[in-house]
Amino acid sequence: MAGIDWDALAQVIDVFSSEEYTPVLHQFQPWIVDQLDARDLEPAHFVDVGCGTALLSQRWREWYPDAGLTLIDESGAMLARARQRLGREEGVRFVEAEALAGLDALESGSVDALIFCRSLYALPDPAKVASRAVELLSPAGLIFFFDFTRAHDLAALDAFYQELEPERWPVCRALTVDFIEGLADGRYRVYSEPELVALWGGAGAERVAYQTWEPDYPQHQACFARADAA
Repeated sequence: MAGIDWDALAQVIDVFSSEEYTPVLHQFQPWIVDQLDARDLEPAHFVDVGCGTALLSQRWREWYPDAGLTLIDESGAMLARARQRLGREEGVRFVEAEALAGLDALESGSVDALIFCRSLYALPDPAKVASRAVELLSPAGLIFFFDFTRAHDLAALDAFYQELEPERWPVCRALTVDFIEGLADGRYRVYSEPELVALWGGAGAERVAYQTWEPDYPQHQACFARADAA
């Protein structure tokens, strides 16, 4: 992710993750609650891998105020913004680390809801992360995933955001360009539904719910449970 000004990005990323600009992202939150409710699971511990500024994690605290929350991100700038949001909340832990190192610091069997929101695509060793994530799950715990299905149409994004966000878009555009280039050179990877099932199946998890917004939005979401509990 060279060339990205993380301090500047942390100040503007929430604008481009807002419900106005990314409505499907904000369907992910209540969808997680629906999956938990369907299984009568009142989570005691959430983990958000690649939490960014904690824009989404803030909702978990609103909906589950007694649950512990571990926020993992390797960007200190993003975690600084997350601390501004949730630093005064009891039971919130901030971990500045790459995903696998952050997960390795947690106790196996201790997590009820483990969330990867736009972070799985960038993991250098997703199979190891998936295996560790399943180890962390409580017997009824769930893993939630939200990510891209393909590269962006950069020209279309430019045409849209250069008019609406002329000052902030260039900052976020660098992240978008890095994503597109990373897919092309193999640094990043997006997954089809069967590839997701294979990845998490290899780690001992089964898919219990799935939704995509293709072809209108290049994004999808999935929920996995331990195979011995699904």
